[in-house]
Amino acid sequence: MLHQWGVFGFSNTELIMKTYIEFGAPEPDMSYVKFAKKSGYKTIVIDFQEYDFMDEEYYKLLVDETYLNYWSDPLDIPLADSWVCFSSLEHTPYSDVHKEVEAIVSKVSGPGEIGIDLTDHSGGFTHIEFPENFQGYPSTGLYLNGINYRQWIDIISEYFTFDRIDEMACIEGKWSPVEKKNEDGTLTSGKRNISKDQVGHINFKNCEVKE
Repeated sequence: MLHQWGVFGFSNTELIMKTYIEFGAPEPDMSYVKFAKKSGYKTIVIDFQEYDFMDEEYYKLLVDETYLNYWSDPLDIPLADSWVCFSSLEHTPYSDVHKEVEAIVSKVSGPGEIGIDLTDHSGGFTHIEFPENFQGYPSTGLYLNGINYRQWIDIISEYFTFDRIDEMACIEGKWSPVEKKNEDGTLTSGKRNISKDQVGHINFKNCEVKE
């Protein structure tokens, strides 16, 4: 639903061991890393946490190198010609967000995409109403830093240029694309006007490191 292949800006004939990095564990369908592997990229995943699926054969076939590190750790790896970071930055401790975004900047040379899930990962926004349940040592077992829509735009804009921001609204647990930005500051999704606080996912397309 959220995937676009524009991050891979090269034809197959041009791909001679270029490097693709996924910052954070791949999504379950591994769509991006699968496409990168088929396109001839060296594929790298960086995530501080080890997951059971990393032992699965399909993962080992698709991912050439896995680093169980923070992005800000020094790693002897090539710069990424293409890269993505999906549904990971919202889990970064609030005080470390700038450091980890700067780490992405230091490890890439080509375009990429950043996707951020603004919900509580259950289709709602309870982490905004009850942040204590999602920060520190959360009772939910899921850390969310609570950075909002406007703050993320400011943060990402500090380090990257990007072509556009694709937005998905989460209304009563159902996802729909944001179709229109209105003059009064509201957004239209599924024929309903919503506030920016109801945007559930933002995707920064074709991110390039600022000069």
